[in-house]
Amino acid sequence: MSIARAASVDEIVFFCQSGATFIEKERVVADTKKRVEFVVIQNEQQADQALSEIGAAQRAIHAIDGGYQIELTALKQRYAQELVDPLDAINKRFVGLYEFAQSNRGTLLSGDSKTIKLPSGELRWRFTPFSVAFKNKMNNDEAVEALKEAGLPEFVRTKEEPNKEAMLKDAESRAKAAAVPGIKIVQNEEFVAKPNEGLEDVVGDVKKLLKAVA
Repeated sequence: MSIARAASVDEIVFFCQSGATFIEKERVVADTKKRVEFVVIQNEQQADQALSEIGAAQRAIHAIDGGYQIELTALKQRYAQELVDPLDAINKRFVGLYEFAQSNRGTLLSGDSKTIKLPSGELRWRFTPFSVAFKNKMNNDEAVEALKEAGLPEFVRTKEEPNKEAMLKDAESRAKAAAVPGIKIVQNEEFVAKPNEGLEDVVGDVKKLLKAVA
Protein backbone atom coordinates (compact mmCIF):
# COMPACT_ATOMS: atom_id res chain seq x y z
CA MET A 1 0.00 0.00 0.00
CA SER A 2 1.48 3.33 -1.05
CA ILE A 3 0.62 6.99 -1.55
CA ALA A 4 2.33 7.36 -4.90
CA ARG A 5 -0.78 8.16 -6.92
CA ALA A 6 -2.17 11.67 -7.32
CA ALA A 7 -5.34 12.81 -9.06
CA SER A 8 -6.26 16.16 -10.52
CA VAL A 9 -9.92 16.68 -9.62
CA ASP A 10 -12.60 19.32 -9.95
CA GLU A 11 -13.81 18.60 -6.43
CA ILE A 12 -13.62 15.71 -3.98
CA VAL A 13 -16.20 15.68 -1.23
CA PHE A 14 -16.35 13.30 1.69
CA PHE A 15 -18.13 13.59 5.00
CA CYS A 16 -18.86 11.75 8.21
CA GLN A 17 -22.57 11.28 8.82
CA SER A 18 -22.17 12.22 12.49
CA GLY A 19 -18.80 13.95 12.52
CA ALA A 20 -16.91 15.47 15.42
CA THR A 21 -18.52 18.65 16.71
CA PHE A 22 -15.50 20.90 16.37
CA ILE A 23 -15.47 20.36 12.61
CA GLU A 24 -17.96 23.03 11.63
CA LYS A 25 -18.77 21.68 8.15
CA GLU A 26 -19.89 18.10 7.63
CA ARG A 27 -18.54 18.13 4.10
CA VAL A 28 -14.83 18.63 3.54
CA VAL A 29 -14.03 19.95 0.06
CA ALA A 30 -10.58 19.46 -1.40
CA ASP A 31 -8.72 22.43 -2.87
CA THR A 32 -9.49 22.27 -6.58
CA LYS A 33 -6.13 23.84 -7.45
CA LYS A 34 -4.11 21.02 -5.90
CA ARG A 35 -3.44 17.46 -6.96
CA VAL A 36 -4.99 15.06 -4.47
CA GLU A 37 -2.92 12.07 -3.28
CA PHE A 38 -4.64 8.82 -2.51
CA VAL A 39 -3.53 5.45 -1.18
CA VAL A 40 -3.09 2.73 -3.80
CA ILE A 41 -4.69 -0.51 -2.57
CA GLN A 42 -3.93 -3.77 -4.38
CA ASN A 43 -5.63 -6.52 -2.36
CA GLU A 44 -8.24 -7.20 0.34
CA GLN A 45 -5.64 -7.23 3.10
CA GLN A 46 -4.53 -3.73 2.18
CA ALA A 47 -8.19 -2.67 1.88
CA ASP A 48 -8.85 -3.94 5.40
CA GLN A 49 -5.75 -2.14 6.65
CA ALA A 50 -6.93 1.13 5.05
CA LEU A 51 -10.38 0.76 6.61
CA SER A 52 -8.77 0.06 10.00
CA GLU A 53 -6.60 3.16 9.61
CA ILE A 54 -9.70 5.24 8.81
CA GLY A 55 -11.21 3.99 12.08
CA ALA A 56 -8.04 4.91 13.96
CA ALA A 57 -8.07 8.39 12.41
CA GLN A 58 -11.72 8.82 13.43
CA ARG A 59 -10.91 7.80 16.99
CA ALA A 60 -8.11 10.39 16.98
CA ILE A 61 -10.61 13.01 15.81
CA HIS A 62 -13.00 12.09 18.63
CA ALA A 63 -10.17 12.33 21.16
CA ILE A 64 -9.15 15.75 19.84
CA ASP A 65 -12.77 16.86 19.83
CA GLY A 66 -13.25 15.68 23.41
CA GLY A 67 -10.28 17.75 24.53
CA TYR A 68 -11.55 20.71 22.54
CA GLN A 69 -14.97 20.54 24.17
CA ILE A 70 -13.44 20.35 27.67
CA GLU A 71 -11.19 23.35 26.99
CA LEU A 72 -14.06 25.26 25.35
CA THR A 73 -16.32 24.70 28.36
CA ALA A 74 -13.58 25.85 30.73
CA LEU A 75 -12.89 28.89 28.54
CA LYS A 76 -16.58 29.85 28.46
CA GLN A 77 -16.82 29.52 32.24
CA ARG A 78 -13.69 31.61 32.73
CA TYR A 79 -14.86 34.45 30.49
CA ALA A 80 -18.40 34.26 31.85
CA GLN A 81 -16.95 34.91 35.30
CA GLU A 82 -14.83 37.78 34.00
CA LEU A 83 -17.93 39.33 32.42
CA VAL A 84 -19.87 39.46 35.70
CA ASP A 85 -18.34 42.69 37.01
CA PRO A 86 -18.51 44.79 33.81
CA LEU A 87 -22.05 43.61 33.08
CA ASP A 88 -23.08 44.44 36.63
CA ALA A 89 -21.47 47.88 36.28
CA ILE A 90 -23.43 48.54 33.08
CA ASN A 91 -26.71 47.40 34.60
CA LYS A 92 -26.39 49.49 37.77
CA ARG A 93 -25.41 52.63 35.88
CA PHE A 94 -28.05 52.14 33.17
CA VAL A 95 -30.85 51.88 35.73
CA GLY A 96 -29.37 54.87 37.58
CA LEU A 97 -29.30 56.91 34.37
CA TYR A 98 -32.94 56.08 33.68
CA GLU A 99 -33.97 57.07 37.21
CA PHE A 100 -32.11 60.37 36.86
CA ALA A 101 -33.43 61.14 33.36
CA GLN A 102 -37.00 60.20 34.19
CA SER A 103 -37.00 62.18 37.44
CA ASN A 104 -35.60 65.26 35.68
CA ARG A 105 -37.27 64.82 32.31
CA GLY A 106 -39.13 68.10 32.53
CA THR A 107 -35.97 70.15 33.04
CA LEU A 108 -33.57 68.15 30.85
CA LEU A 109 -35.76 68.14 27.72
CA SER A 110 -37.04 71.10 25.76
CA GLY A 111 -40.00 71.13 23.39
CA ASP A 112 -40.72 67.81 21.68
CA SER A 113 -37.16 66.57 22.08
CA LYS A 114 -36.64 63.14 23.61
CA THR A 115 -32.85 63.32 23.66
CA ILE A 116 -30.52 64.43 26.43
CA LYS A 117 -27.06 65.24 25.12
CA LEU A 118 -24.11 64.78 27.42
CA PRO A 119 -20.35 65.08 26.76
CA SER A 120 -20.01 61.27 26.76
CA GLY A 121 -23.05 60.48 24.63
CA GLU A 122 -26.83 60.67 24.61
CA LEU A 123 -29.81 59.52 26.65
CA ARG A 124 -33.06 59.23 24.77
CA TRP A 125 -36.53 57.75 24.71
CA ARG A 126 -37.82 56.05 21.57
CA PHE A 127 -40.64 53.80 20.46
CA THR A 128 -39.98 50.41 18.92
CA PRO A 129 -41.57 49.54 15.55
CA PHE A 130 -45.10 48.13 15.75
CA SER A 131 -45.25 44.36 16.20
CA VAL A 132 -48.01 41.76 16.44
CA ALA A 133 -48.44 39.73 19.62
CA PHE A 134 -50.92 36.96 20.36
CA LYS A 135 -52.79 37.08 23.67
CA ASN A 136 -53.52 34.19 26.00
CA LYS A 137 -50.83 31.98 24.45
CA MET A 138 -52.66 31.91 21.11
CA ASN A 139 -50.65 30.00 18.49
CA ASN A 140 -50.41 30.69 14.74
CA ASP A 141 -53.18 28.26 13.78
CA GLU A 142 -55.55 29.78 16.32
CA ALA A 143 -54.68 33.26 15.09
CA VAL A 144 -55.45 32.26 11.50
CA GLU A 145 -58.85 30.90 12.50
CA ALA A 146 -59.64 34.01 14.56
CA LEU A 147 -58.78 36.31 11.64
CA LYS A 148 -60.91 34.24 9.22
CA GLU A 149 -63.84 34.28 11.64
CA ALA A 150 -63.46 38.04 11.98
CA GLY A 151 -63.78 38.41 8.17
CA LEU A 152 -60.18 39.58 7.75
CA PRO A 153 -58.65 37.17 5.18
CA GLU A 154 -56.26 39.93 4.04
CA PHE A 155 -54.37 39.36 7.27
CA VAL A 156 -53.81 35.66 6.48
CA ARG A 157 -50.82 34.84 4.29
CA THR A 158 -51.00 31.83 1.97
CA LYS A 159 -47.63 30.50 0.91
CA GLU A 160 -47.28 28.32 -2.19
CA GLU A 161 -44.15 26.25 -2.72
CA PRO A 162 -43.15 23.07 -4.56
CA ASN A 163 -44.09 19.91 -2.67
CA LYS A 164 -40.84 17.97 -3.07
CA GLU A 165 -42.03 15.16 -0.81
CA ALA A 166 -44.98 14.52 -3.15
CA MET A 167 -42.68 14.58 -6.20
CA LEU A 168 -40.50 11.86 -4.67
CA LYS A 169 -43.35 9.72 -3.33
CA ASP A 170 -43.15 6.97 -5.95
CA ALA A 171 -41.87 6.19 -9.44
CA GLU A 172 -44.96 7.63 -11.14
CA SER A 173 -44.70 10.89 -9.18
CA ARG A 174 -40.98 11.17 -9.95
CA ALA A 175 -41.66 10.64 -13.68
CA LYS A 176 -44.40 13.29 -13.73
CA ALA A 177 -42.24 15.83 -11.95
CA ALA A 178 -39.22 15.15 -14.16
CA ALA A 179 -41.36 15.84 -17.25
CA VAL A 180 -41.87 19.45 -16.13
CA PRO A 181 -39.38 21.86 -17.77
CA GLY A 182 -36.82 23.06 -15.24
CA ILE A 183 -37.37 20.22 -12.75
CA LYS A 184 -35.19 17.14 -12.50
CA ILE A 185 -35.17 14.20 -10.12
CA VAL A 186 -31.66 13.54 -8.85
CA GLN A 187 -30.18 10.40 -7.33
CA ASN A 188 -26.44 10.06 -6.78
CA GLU A 189 -24.46 6.92 -6.16
CA GLU A 190 -22.22 7.04 -3.11
CA PHE A 191 -19.26 4.96 -1.98
CA VAL A 192 -19.23 4.24 1.76
CA ALA A 193 -16.40 3.15 4.04
CA LYS A 194 -17.88 1.98 7.35
CA PRO A 195 -15.34 1.14 10.07
CA ASN A 196 -16.38 -1.19 12.89
CA GLU A 197 -16.91 -0.15 16.53
CA GLY A 198 -19.84 2.17 15.73
CA LEU A 199 -17.70 4.82 14.04
CA GLU A 200 -19.10 7.17 11.42
CA ASP A 201 -19.62 6.28 7.78
CA VAL A 202 -17.20 8.03 5.44
CA VAL A 203 -19.16 8.83 2.29
CA GLY A 204 -18.05 10.08 -1.11
CA ASP A 205 -19.90 10.88 -4.33
CA VAL A 206 -19.00 8.21 -6.93
CA LYS A 207 -18.87 10.69 -9.82
CA LYS A 208 -16.29 12.80 -8.02
CA LEU A 209 -14.34 9.74 -6.89
CA LEU A 210 -14.18 8.45 -10.47
CA LYS A 211 -12.55 11.73 -11.49
CA ALA A 212 -10.09 11.37 -8.63
CA VAL A 213 -8.86 7.95 -9.69
CA ALA A 214 -8.99 8.46 -13.46
